Amino acid sequence: MNNALLASALLISMGSAITAQDRMLENFDGKSSNYEFYCGTDQDEKGKSVGTKSIIGTDNHQLLFTYSLNKGSYEWEPYASVDMGIWNKLDASEYEGFRYRYRGAKHAIAVMTDEIKDYCWYESTQPATDGWKTVTVSFKNDLFQPTWGVSVPFSAKNFKGFSWRVNGETGDSGTIEIDDIELLKTVPFVKKNDMELSPAQIPDRIAIPQAMAKPTALHKRVDTWLSRGVCLHNWLEEDEKWDGKFEYNKASIAKYASQGFNAIRLPIDLDRWVNGRDSVVAGTKQFSVNPELFAILDSFVNWTNEYKMSLTIDYHQYDKSLNVKTAMDPGYKTMTANLWKSVASYYAKNKRDNIFYELTNEPGIMDDIANSVWRDMAKEMLDSIRTVDTFHSVIYGDSRWYDIDKMIYSDRFAPEDGNIVYAFHFYEPFIFTHQGASWTGMERTKNIPFPYDSKKWSTSMSDFGVTESTEEWIKDGFKEYYKTGNANALYNAVAEAKIWSIQNGVPVVCNEFGAHEPGDLQSRANFFNTMGSIFKELNIGYAVWFGLFDEKENLIPGVGSSMGLISVSK
Repeated sequence: MNNALLASALLISMGSAITAQDRMLENFDGKSSNYEFYCGTDQDEKGKSVGTKSIIGTDNHQLLFTYSLNKGSYEWEPYASVDMGIWNKLDASEYEGFRYRYRGAKHAIAVMTDEIKDYCWYESTQPATDGWKTVTVSFKNDLFQPTWGVSVPFSAKNFKGFSWRVNGETGDSGTIEIDDIELLKTVPFVKKNDMELSPAQIPDRIAIPQAMAKPTALHKRVDTWLSRGVCLHNWLEEDEKWDGKFEYNKASIAKYASQGFNAIRLPIDLDRWVNGRDSVVAGTKQFSVNPELFAILDSFVNWTNEYKMSLTIDYHQYDKSLNVKTAMDPGYKTMTANLWKSVASYYAKNKRDNIFYELTNEPGIMDDIANSVWRDMAKEMLDSIRTVDTFHSVIYGDSRWYDIDKMIYSDRFAPEDGNIVYAFHFYEPFIFTHQGASWTGMERTKNIPFPYDSKKWSTSMSDFGVTESTEEWIKDGFKEYYKTGNANALYNAVAEAKIWSIQNGVPVVCNEFGAHEPGDLQSRANFFNTMGSIFKELNIGYAVWFGLFDEKENLIPGVGSSMGLISVSK
């Protein structure tokens, strides 16, 4: 079959008898000379995910894809896919899109083209469904290219097939049934008026009560050393084997110090340095720590000391080993307690008052660990630290993203210990701070201004990259943005944490906040200036996770003084 005939035919028409127009399906069992179906997984990159395909249905014209995900030693999120590869690439530039039917798991449908060399094809995400659903995808309006690859303009000129991909976590499994795939000459696009164009609704600021107790020595320690921080993220907390190289080094610390930062938060998945961790948890191996861990930590202890900065050792679990099950596993809890005892024992003799121990970052971020369960585990960690070190301060945050609501509706953790700093994380307004973020389901969102401005807004969510498959909670965020996208709304949210800290006589810090890089520079600058002013007014220390720097770690234009920082380019 030549390309012209192939392009004019239904690519797959599984639900009905084959017609003269469907000749490429005469051998839908995979023996066609024009295309084939095949499975791909992360196994070539040390993963252990499995995917299988089969042809089912009364006419043998439905594709069934079955998968089971297992991260193994794969660096990123595990995946499996079933692909339809066309042997003779066709020029599909006269087509506006395609449609297909499916039922089963949430997945990404990608259009494979020759111009893209790193597998980062343009794609569209589709939700899980128990019943058959027909999806129409516009090349122009519904596809996006993930940000991890090399950006390439979309072109259907050298079209070479489709890929249906599932990502998830180890243990995820399921099926996708696929039917009736068709290239479409026209894909009508009707802009929906699915939002009201409302003026900004700015709330009054809530009142902050007078302090109920005098600030303690711990308050002074926090004010002095945790007021302006930066997180050294996406490095030691990730599932990469330590290669002896420092992504952040002495020069990095020197630069941050010159910009006015006084705090370094080091996210590090500490248990990666427990020798035979899983065997230790199972009770078949004695606990010990690879001394390489202390060589890494000592480097940052020395560098931060030289540049008069604090260091927070943030036990930042990345591999999801902490979950609903392990949080109640005595072996796992003992392992983490012994790990903290080992770290605290090592630094107990170091009388710098600006070394902090952060028990565990965002416990329950992927699993809904009950706060009471997490607190029991955290108490074991704390008690083990205090057997060897009562001097250094411990940073504690509640489950589910260090959420402010979790904090303010809970009693103090371990109130008998007067050396605990309470942390919360803040990423509101979420549709702004996480626009374009693939890990949140917001990979297509874009062009969201801060603050909200009715002159820059629309009655159609599609203008901001929202599609039919976008999750409802995200759509709700757009509908409410005229009320949430302003300085007073952010102030009121953070003020709740301040009020709780005053009422309980304990210091609080926001040791993660930021705005994802796809946001436009001016809006990002507006956001950071707003947050800097809020933190200063409420006397709450901060640590930036992302969005404040360019590719050379210089502050983005327009920020600085409001955050207590200095713009320095080197």
